[in-house]
Amino acid sequence: QLPSAGSGGRSYPLRPELIESVVFLYQATHDESWLVAGAHMFESIQRLTRSPCGYAALRDVSTHEVENTMPSFFLSETLKYVYLLFDEDNWVFGDDNYIFTTEGHPIPSRTHLRTSAHACTSAHKNKPWPGLPQSCPRARPGPAWLPENWHDQNPDLTVSHHDHWHLMRH
Repeated sequence: QLPSAGSGGRSYPLRPELIESVVFLYQATHDESWLVAGAHMFESIQRLTRSPCGYAALRDVSTHEVENTMPSFFLSETLKYVYLLFDEDNWVFGDDNYIFTTEGHPIPSRTHLRTSAHACTSAHKNKPWPGLPQSCPRARPGPAWLPENWHDQNPDLTVSHHDHWHLMRH
């Protein structure tokens, strides 16, 4: 008797941990059998969970019964690991300046942040974030995708961070 789907024994809720393990094992060993395993996993995901509007979690892996759900982590983590497994030129694993978190996000290493801060010059004394000390444009609060002078060009916008970065009008 297999465990019920609710206990996770027969279900596959599109979690990233298995493909994440394959990515790190391939990075550690460069054994191409991990690429083959990853290709099989991705092909199974495509064949068994693809739906007209995205992907569906499997309620039961033995019957291939799907649920009407696609967790957000499937796109933000599971598929990111699939991409990284097959993208040989990705910067995540080739750059020691970043740490790849268990949530599938690259963050600058402490050494990289210290090096960046020391590299700043007095040319960066302008403070687009009033009231906050600035030693380096990299140290400003806000997501990396905002350009250096975004606040000068959009004075009526602010950035907030709750669960995600959001631009808001004053």
